[in-house]
Amino acid sequence: MLSVIEKFKLENKGKLELPQIELRKQFYLSGEKSAKETEDGLELNFIISTATVDRDQDTIAVDGWELENYNKNPVVLWAHDSRRPPVARSLSTWVQDGALKSAAQFMTKDLSSFGHSVGQMYAKGFLNAISVGFRSQEAKWAVDEENRPWGIDYFKQELLEYSCVPVPANPEALIDAKTAGIDMEPMLGWVIECLDTGDGIPQETAEKIYGILQTKSTFVVPKSEIVTPETAGKALSQVERQIQINENRRKYHEF
Repeated sequence: MLSVIEKFKLENKGKLELPQIELRKQFYLSGEKSAKETEDGLELNFIISTATVDRDQDTIAVDGWELENYNKNPVVLWAHDSRRPPVARSLSTWVQDGALKSAAQFMTKDLSSFGHSVGQMYAKGFLNAISVGFRSQEAKWAVDEENRPWGIDYFKQELLEYSCVPVPANPEALIDAKTAGIDMEPMLGWVIECLDTGDGIPQETAEKIYGILQTKSTFVVPKSEIVTPETAGKALSQVERQIQINENRRKYHEF
């Protein structure tokens, strides 16, 4: 199946004027990333776009970003899903040193356990990509047809939103995140929802993430911990949650 950008290019190849279109571009985070814990939530600085040639052979001019409308409602979404509450908000978004940058403040755990866990996964390096959603306003085919025959140069574009996306450095990083003490139950619940509805992310990706998380979701009381009614209740709660997860999984396969 062709992506939105691939369809756009096929439909407009050879045209001198390219129409406006809403697109999404994914960028892997560079080494420049700082994290700061505050009372209002974890704050992270991201580079969310640069002018380098991407995997689609396209470039986005850094000085062409329009941010005024975005700054009126600076939400940071999860996987571009506007139906879900945001996982963070942008405290500021700016252009500096040839890049579009943003300072994001993630939800505290009491506001959103999911948003909190997403922030922790970025802070500790278990997630490493950001995706920008924008409306192209001025673009032309790349002049260098020999090296970039299907490349487009975007000269002016409006930032609509940017999203945290479920692209770990490697799938097993999700297991490492849980080992590091990050609560992965919200992520597991989201994946089950994706499998139930067929929305959010490709089924193959959801299957892979689910397979990694659910196989490592057994609760074990440490040997050094004294078993009390509280710890026993916690273990029982984990078991009951796993039973529900397995039931949802069974229903999904039957469907």
